[in-house]
Amino acid sequence: MKKIFFAAAAILALFAAQSAFAIGVKVNGTGVRFGPGDGQPFAENGRTLVPLRAACEAYGAYVEYNADTQTAVVAKDNVTVLVPIGDDKIYRNEEPVTNEVAARAMDGRIYLPIRVVMEALGAQVGWDSTSQTVTVDDPDFQLIKDIESRAGGNNVTNKAIALGNEGKSLALAGKFHEAALSYERSAYYWDQVAGQSETALHFRNLAQSADTDVRLYLKTNDPAYDRTKYFNAPNEPRNGILLGSTYNTDISELTGVEHGLELQYFNYGEEFSDIGSWYYEPARKNGTVLEMALQPQNGMDEVVEDEYLIRQAQFLESTGCKILLRFANEMNDVTCPWYTADYNKYIEKFRLVSRVFKTYAPSVAMVWAPNFYPSDTIDLYYPGDEYVDYVGLSTYQEYNPDNDPLGQGIERGRWTDILDQVYETYGSRKPIIISEGGCSYVSVW
Repeated sequence: MKKIFFAAAAILALFAAQSAFAIGVKVNGTGVRFGPGDGQPFAENGRTLVPLRAACEAYGAYVEYNADTQTAVVAKDNVTVLVPIGDDKIYRNEEPVTNEVAARAMDGRIYLPIRVVMEALGAQVGWDSTSQTVTVDDPDFQLIKDIESRAGGNNVTNKAIALGNEGKSLALAGKFHEAALSYERSAYYWDQVAGQSETALHFRNLAQSADTDVRLYLKTNDPAYDRTKYFNAPNEPRNGILLGSTYNTDISELTGVEHGLELQYFNYGEEFSDIGSWYYEPARKNGTVLEMALQPQNGMDEVVEDEYLIRQAQFLESTGCKILLRFANEMNDVTCPWYTADYNKYIEKFRLVSRVFKTYAPSVAMVWAPNFYPSDTIDLYYPGDEYVDYVGLSTYQEYNPDNDPLGQGIERGRWTDILDQVYETYGSRKPIIISEGGCSYVSVW
């Protein structure tokens, strides 16, 4: 199982600004959100300090920090900027550029000059003294500003519609980067219209599909580049990917390797022991991990702490198998029989099952596995780190009109984009698995 984790908790020192008030940052007209782990922008000795990762990633840059060389790495398109700690220069594609202050470490974070970094990436950086806001704009964003200034005055719906139409026109003209900016700005306005969160998500998906992101990776066994994080979760492999399949599906000839994980479905109320030793014994002998989906087909109310649940836990512990228990998966999907809009009820029931299995089956790992859609409700259903061993995701790739901004019947989405939100939110705390998924070229729905 591959675990991806980027831990670059760094803060960029921006540029001179005399202020004791709260400071905001806007990238392409949209305010940047700084989470609890990012830090908050503030002024110190005439300079504005802004969290690195949130600001740079909002601009579409890749961010990492190399602790061995004490160097921050910020990359976008064909530009890579290196910012060494203690150096009064940054290096844009290896060419030195003088900055106004050397990068320094403080309070466990690295403070770096953002103006010179953003300008090295090609951004236009400004300061709005009235709103106490740092502005970072893509050079092509001026076109978007011109469109929204002429579209419907203060009517956000008209602005959203106009920018969405402009995005399609730009995509048809082959100006994909400008189209992506327009789609993203349309999503920004749709977010402000009551009941249009899914429309905003639609245009955000179009923005991701329209733009181009090309990265080159080099395969290496050098441990200095190892980004794998080991969580010591039950049955977690130290390294590598566990390739899985639905039970009784032989994929070894297709993939060239034996699968290491098998998925099987069980309805709540069924006995795990009824499936027989023919299911458990080969898995125990071969070390195959069993992912067992326990699904309350009659709804969450049937889940109670009773002899049935305790008996299931005791039996699984007795098998000697490596087991991941995926309880009530895809709980955010309204089409699931066990779906409930009352996410607190779901959390209560998941915690109940987790407590029983951690008591009677400590070697069995608990998997919390939402569906990739709708993505805006995923976090509401998270039961908490204490009750979850693995975070999984159901991900399927098929033709989706949202990923076809040109209307040419071509799937342009990136399958890995589906995982981004889960990795960004939970990847630093839990191992991540694709609990169920597949790719198809024909939709069967």
